[in-house]
Amino acid sequence: AGVDLVNAAVLVGGLPISIVDAAKLQGEPRVGVAEAGASYIFNRGGQEISLGGLLCLFDGEGPCANAVKDAQRTKTDEHTTDTLILIWGTRSWPGRAEAVADVLRGALTGLGATVS
Repeated sequence: AGVDLVNAAVLVGGLPISIVDAAKLQGEPRVGVAEAGASYIFNRGGQEISLGGLLCLFDGEGPCANAVKDAQRTKTDEHTTDTLILIWGTRSWPGRAEAVADVLRGALTGLGATVS
């Protein structure tokens, strides 16, 4: 349900959103710019995305999500119970990320999720 709500929020809000399985993250997550040559596999077929210069979510193993594709290693699955959701906002739309977060938070809590 979380991925479906995120996909709907992307369509309505017009901003990319990453959702990753928090239990699969190694260490503390942070946002930063990927170095030249950085990449990760983003699907079960083994396809890679080149990340050099892109703003990404990182964990202890390196980049694991960005506004284009999320890494396969941290994707949610049928065993996911705790997620990290990141709305990739922009200064060009002041307040948009917050508005999308409010709607998404309301939808998730309406389904019984705990949001912090």
